[in-house]
Amino acid sequence: DWLMSKTKANDVINSGVYSLVPNFPDVFDIQNENHEEIIFGIQYSNLADFGSGHPAIFNHLGSNHYALVAFSVATIDTVSNIWTNRDFNEERYSFTVYDEYVHGDGTFVDISSTGRPNPCIGKYRDANAFAGALDHANDYQFMRFAEILLIFAEAENELNGPTAEALNAFNQIRRRANGVSIDSSSEFDIDPTISQELFRDAILEERSKEFVAEGKRWYDLIRTDRAIEFLGNNVNNGAAITREKYLFPIPQSEIDNNDELTPADQNPGY
Repeated sequence: DWLMSKTKANDVINSGVYSLVPNFPDVFDIQNENHEEIIFGIQYSNLADFGSGHPAIFNHLGSNHYALVAFSVATIDTVSNIWTNRDFNEERYSFTVYDEYVHGDGTFVDISSTGRPNPCIGKYRDANAFAGALDHANDYQFMRFAEILLIFAEAENELNGPTAEALNAFNQIRRRANGVSIDSSSEFDIDPTISQELFRDAILEERSKEFVAEGKRWYDLIRTDRAIEFLGNNVNNGAAITREKYLFPIPQSEIDNNDELTPADQNPGY
């Protein structure tokens, strides 16, 4: 519903309540959570039983520069665009992804030389976490103003093409990613003569860069019907993405417990 998406995104933009944090790393600063960019975040504390496990999932084993008991994602596609098709000089990228770090004991570690040579995600950093894997204070930022700008840009483009308003919303994200003022035109702005189709692709790609490890990408690929195109066979040790996998299976327990359901009601492919 592009019109509704544009209208609601515009309501948030014009409310004056939210804005982009000027520097991308500050968005995830554990000392400054619930700032002006956060619309909805899940709150965590590094007190026992109130912590987040995200640093432990996304960082590297022993990387207590970021988290005391962190470990890298066990299975990762090292040929993914997240590692290979990026501007390595971009401030956003250098903060989001890392393959080397300074260990808590002061030694320099090159991840490629370790037993888990997988690039890691640096968004969730808590050097003061306690020993438990779930005792990190990093909040999970479910919705932030950057997404509102990209929702507006996408909806406006679908309705009216790459208008000045759509390009401006998009360019604010690109400028911030490269460490320049979000309020002035820059060398990082997108070509203003871009076509509707190419701008559509650019927005999808920008979302993949902006929201790394924020739980957005799979749903973006499903709603745009591009999961097969982007993922192909690069998942689950070569298991191909098929259209049936756009839906989860109905749990067998639900079928068993519901008199109105039979095995024939199961989603296709399961």
